[in-house]
Amino acid sequence: MNFIYICRGGENNELRYSIRSVVSSFPNSNVWIVGGIPNWYKGNNISLEQNAGKWKNAVANLNAIIESKDTPEDFILMNDDFFILDKINNIPYYHEGPLSDKLERYKKLKMDPNYIGKLGSTYAKLERMGIKEPLSYETHTPMPMLKSKLAEIMQYCQIFLERLCPFARKLFFIPRTQLAHAGSLQLPSWFGVRT
Repeated sequence: MNFIYICRGGENNELRYSIRSVVSSFPNSNVWIVGGIPNWYKGNNISLEQNAGKWKNAVANLNAIIESKDTPEDFILMNDDFFILDKINNIPYYHEGPLSDKLERYKKLKMDPNYIGKLGSTYAKLERMGIKEPLSYETHTPMPMLKSKLAEIMQYCQIFLERLCPFARKLFFIPRTQLAHAGSLQLPSWFGVRT
């Protein structure tokens, strides 16, 4: 199994422990780090300066994964604060349920209005695309990905990545079953997931 971490700069001890947890469950795993590479790490990596702010760095790291001929097609996207605490055999897809439920819950809780606005824009955009009852995959968990599909989505979503990151993140993980009603939209029918 392939694991690709997108990382901030610095020595990053969290990353060290996260990698150890991955190797414990997946001893034959292929681990990559993209972004800030700690001095102690000697494995597969793509080093990028991490000085452009959180979201811009994340976009640059994802684009580096796509552009590299060496990164695997099929991988699990990881963050340095993901830890596998028990032995497992696979990484499933996780979601929070309907995006509409999350939006209503956040409104009732009077969460950050800016974030609620982005969630609302995301929901409206997905509905205009013909996606009925989109799910929220914004779970901060490992995400199974396909590099070729991520590349197509990043091109399609590039204009949204700077100002509407939740929209782009939702598109990365929409299951094909939710795109059944997309009709004649000029969009791929998979959006980075396998069925």
